[in-house]
Amino acid sequence: MRFATTCLWLGGTTVFLVAVSWGLLAGYRYLTSHPYFTLREVSIEGNERLTDTAVLQLAGIAPGENSLAVDMGRAKNRLMQNPWVERVLLRRILPDKVQIHVQERKAVFWVRKQDGLYFADRRGEAIAPVSRDRFVSLPLLDLGTQHEHRETVALFADRLQQRRLPFSAAEVDWVRFDSEFVLEAQLRDSGPRVVLETHDLARHCQKLLAVWRDLNERDELDEASSLVFFRDKAWARF
Repeated sequence: MRFATTCLWLGGTTVFLVAVSWGLLAGYRYLTSHPYFTLREVSIEGNERLTDTAVLQLAGIAPGENSLAVDMGRAKNRLMQNPWVERVLLRRILPDKVQIHVQERKAVFWVRKQDGLYFADRRGEAIAPVSRDRFVSLPLLDLGTQHEHRETVALFADRLQQRRLPFSAAEVDWVRFDSEFVLEAQLRDSGPRVVLETHDLARHCQKLLAVWRDLNERDELDEASSLVFFRDKAWARF
């Protein structure tokens, strides 16, 4: 008797679970095909290099499909495969909107690889090949064998981008590590070569600002061929 009761209970539970599963499936199919949830607006923010059309194509999202049927995880993974994309945030706003916020990697340098020139980020990490359609002139970075100094490169790049140096990135022709301890930057248009000791680079950059200002006030800056900052000393060569 007890065995029969158990069998009946298990059978009833199975039927109930099947019915619930079928109901959920039917409900999901109904919602993902109902015109009320038709995707009418996709807002895209944060993109500069990638166009809105490119972002939509990468994400695989198109107005007109059902907003509940959009696979947000798949769309994020597709976007993250693009070398220019650093972070992505997707948000579904029912009934008919999706928001995409893209944080792109910012190109600060060029770097040379075996197959050509590449855009590189603040740490000198290659992003994508330099192309004619989105050409931007940037300083050429040569790390040589000093790849462990990427944080030093990032510090120098941040000061360039934040205008905390007496010149901008647009005025720099190339940046290189001449040795383990020395960073060199050659300015364009016959500007001076700047040589900085990498140890305590922030302090040397402050000295550079002071020396640059002093030479400019004395109308001697245009005559300087190089500015060297090493240890606690600074030299201007003419």
